[in-house]
Amino acid sequence: MGKSVFLAAMSAVAYVAYLHGLGDSPIHLWDEERLAISSIEMMSSSNPLVVTYHGEPDIWSSKPPLAIWLFSLSLRLFGINETALRLPAALAAIATTLIVYLLTLRLTRTPWIALLAGLVLMGTVGYVGTHGARSADYEPILILFTTIY
Repeated sequence: MGKSVFLAAMSAVAYVAYLHGLGDSPIHLWDEERLAISSIEMMSSSNPLVVTYHGEPDIWSSKPPLAIWLFSLSLRLFGINETALRLPAALAAIATTLIVYLLTLRLTRTPWIALLAGLVLMGTVGYVGTHGARSADYEPILILFTTIY
């Protein structure tokens, strides 16, 4: 079998793991809720540098605003809904899975092992669950850049 068959199989599983029903569950309290409010406020603001929460500078989270920028952009493009809010994190997870697949393929030269590496990542509850690939949170984007590095 060609490498493209393995990549297609992994892409199909990635769709189910990361994108299917992405907006079905309500926004989770605390982290996802805070990021949603900050993203909506930034989308409506004329100041894209200062992250706010309920109209005041957000001093609770001292993280760089890249995730908030991406969430705001997605909300602006696709409307204010759960799917649009979570889409940047899910796309970051797909990119991370692709990088894991390609790196494993490069190191092992075995498509089966590369597919298995991607499947293991997609099946890891800690990666896909809370604060993971299917929630609007900082972690999937951080994991993407850490994996690239």
